[in-house]
Amino acid sequence: MPCSVNEPSAPRADRQPAPPRGSYLPDLCLPRSVLLLVLASAVLAFILTLARRAPGTDIAFWADLAATGWLLLWIALGNAALWCALRRSRLPARGATAETLAALGVLAGVTALVSWGAAVVGLHGLAGSGLPGVWDSGSSGNGQELAPSAFVLRNVLLALLAGGLLLRYLYVAHQWRLQVEAESRARVAALQARIRPHFLFNSLNTIAALAEIDSPRAASAVEDLADLFRASLAAERMVATVATELEVAKAYVRLEQERLGARLQVNWDLTALDTTVPMPPLMLQPLLENAVYHGIERLPEGGCITVAGGSDGQLAWLEVANPLPASTNNDLAIGASTAPVHTGHQEALANIRERLTLLYGGRGSLQTTASTAGFTARLCWPFTGNR
Repeated sequence: MPCSVNEPSAPRADRQPAPPRGSYLPDLCLPRSVLLLVLASAVLAFILTLARRAPGTDIAFWADLAATGWLLLWIALGNAALWCALRRSRLPARGATAETLAALGVLAGVTALVSWGAAVVGLHGLAGSGLPGVWDSGSSGNGQELAPSAFVLRNVLLALLAGGLLLRYLYVAHQWRLQVEAESRARVAALQARIRPHFLFNSLNTIAALAEIDSPRAASAVEDLADLFRASLAAERMVATVATELEVAKAYVRLEQERLGARLQVNWDLTALDTTVPMPPLMLQPLLENAVYHGIERLPEGGCITVAGGSDGQLAWLEVANPLPASTNNDLAIGASTAPVHTGHQEALANIRERLTLLYGGRGSLQTTASTAGFTARLCWPFTGNR
């Protein structure tokens, strides 16, 4: 494909707001959460029944398991339904204390209602059915049946005790997750800040050189620098878009073309990539900078950098390929410590890989390959959701 410096237009992306802190309780409006709750209640019913009775061939164990499972299932579903309704209100915005009190109140109310119904069915509806003790659930442990009110009170107290422990665990886990995310954002911001001096030093050198020989071009370069910094300094957010990244990259390319002239050509092959796809900020420009410094700048005749991209609905990718001087070996291309010049290459790639790990875990990657034909860096990231 022939090289061209023509650039596809890309719309500006608005600044995206920071993600909300959210509730520390799981979203019980989701079918997956409800399914997990139902499975947990079934497992708990089996454990409780096994603690009271040894399984055997008689019907007592299975009747007790069915009754306990019925009780816990309705308590679980009732809590899920009510908490889903409360979650759609503004309750989570009132703080963890209000959430905790509301959750315990819902748990106590649902447990009391279901237990009372179970006691009525157990003490009256199943009378004469031959099932032992109608649950033995209503048993106090010494062979005497509990009154319905005592049965309800016991279940409510047990539910509040277990629910309180569970809520404490969920709150601590949520706070730990927020702390980890805050630390990750701080590290990403620090890594991004280490990239910005490259823009400034190289661009100012170019503008200084142009100011002496062509002031209109110098003015145009200043405008490009302003546009570039407007985008790069707005990269405080964790996620930008491909369109925003292209603006930064193209401003950088224009500035470098002022310095290198016809030696630097760029072929943009991005027809398969949706420019509205979200991506981490300041990822593409460092790859282009490496392509210029380690490839084009060291070739007397210059060369062409190819930028390609695409997406498949879950993953997006950008690939930057550039020629290498014949004297450049694979160790230099992968950033080995034996590289005689431009040692920042290794730092830039390590920087990008660390940011991908912080943002996406193992779902994002930066793969590099080097050969006699040149050097290629392939950036992949998921865009269906951040870490």
